[in-house]
Amino acid sequence: MAQPSAWITRLLTSVSSLICLVILAGCAHQSAQIQNVPLSYNAVKTVVKASLPGGIARESGNGRTMTSGYFDPETLKVENEKKPLKVHAYMVVSIYGSSRPYNIDVKAFKEERAKDGVYEDLGPDEDLTDRLAERLRTALADRREDRNVIDDFRVF
Repeated sequence: MAQPSAWITRLLTSVSSLICLVILAGCAHQSAQIQNVPLSYNAVKTVVKASLPGGIARESGNGRTMTSGYFDPETLKVENEKKPLKVHAYMVVSIYGSSRPYNIDVKAFKEERAKDGVYEDLGPDEDLTDRLAERLRTALADRREDRNVIDDFRVF
């Protein structure tokens, strides 16, 4: 049996590489990053808690990953349990780093209510993630300006 010609091999390699690149590019932006936050861990966590639109629904064992409750993705107001939304969202915020400066990862997910009343995952929402990350970035910047010098002062 004859070997395939070199140009067919190169073509197949190029096509498979292109397919992999398209798949990876489609999954590239699922979260927003806030990097080099110079605040203390407690200050960062306080600002994150205050910025979660639905309050904290779950927190990881080490306290570094917080998941919000459900909220309206348009108004960012907490979902009313008596009148559930057709589409609701939740936010996941993770704080990375063992010391200052910290990095923060923000992700927002949407879910849509099916006819049977059960919500189905729509996956991460890039626009909502960017909007919430900007809101958190602004809150962190405001905290930096309002911080109490005496409370953050360390003698040694």
